Amino acid sequence: MIEPQFNDIEEWTWKGLPSVFSSDVFKRIVVHLEADETYVRGAGDKDAWKDGGLHSKDVPKDDAVVQAAKAEWLNGLVEKAMAIVKDKFLGDHELQNIRLLRKWVSSPNTLVHGLCKLDLLVVPVDLADKMAGKPITFEEITTSCEVKYAASTSLCSGACMQASKIALFCMWKQVDCCYYLAFSLCGSLLTILQYMRGGPRVSPPVDIDLHPEFFIRLLLMISVGDSHWLGYDPWVTDAVIGNRRCKQVTLHGNRVAFPADGDIKPVKVTTFTLIHPIFMAYGLKGRGT
Repeated sequence: MIEPQFNDIEEWTWKGLPSVFSSDVFKRIVVHLEADETYVRGAGDKDAWKDGGLHSKDVPKDDAVVQAAKAEWLNGLVEKAMAIVKDKFLGDHELQNIRLLRKWVSSPNTLVHGLCKLDLLVVPVDLADKMAGKPITFEEITTSCEVKYAASTSLCSGACMQASKIALFCMWKQVDCCYYLAFSLCGSLLTILQYMRGGPRVSPPVDIDLHPEFFIRLLLMISVGDSHWLGYDPWVTDAVIGNRRCKQVTLHGNRVAFPADGDIKPVKVTTFTLIHPIFMAYGLKGRGT
């Protein structure tokens, strides 16, 4: 298991955001969020736990209420940050053109495909507004977060195990998913998990009370950033052949014809049509085609 350092994670969040966002923009966002108590250290979701604070040791009474409050809090932070950008940077046309692409929703009591439950998940904005009473599928999930009321060793371990199971199914169902990102929020400790064919990468826990600017940047990256940085292959696209919807993969660039001698030869652009994933490839930790 590879454990990236905090500096690596910070660099990744910067790369995943539209380049128009700068450190000055984020500093002003955090200042305004803290000024109006939208982001309060240790109490940012003080109503979420029902009779308990963010660091409460008591088990919450109603898990569905907890997760709904968490999703509302996360979306509220993003929407408030976007509003600050629109209001405080009126002269920056690139910032003014940034649009919300994804939203957090809660689904603690819903089995996806009858296989597992997710605490919080991120879906495209247009889908989030239509989700009431609609079954969720693994194809629709961009990323997810497992939430625990405290940062004990057992709860953190359980959150990672749940995230791993969800990652397996999402990579199986989403043919354009190169790797799957998941998160766990245990108390105030946030962990980022990246699941790939070769195994997982797990970040060190980040205390969102101590690193509010990083947390807001991560939320904005998820909500407005390029999907490439969330694990999606831009060369896998939707297509319609006849009356059937499918995925197409475009391959281009160079290839090594004979790895032993390093003979590099150009390859013309080639498009393949993916008909259907054939089986659940447990050995590959993903899918077979």
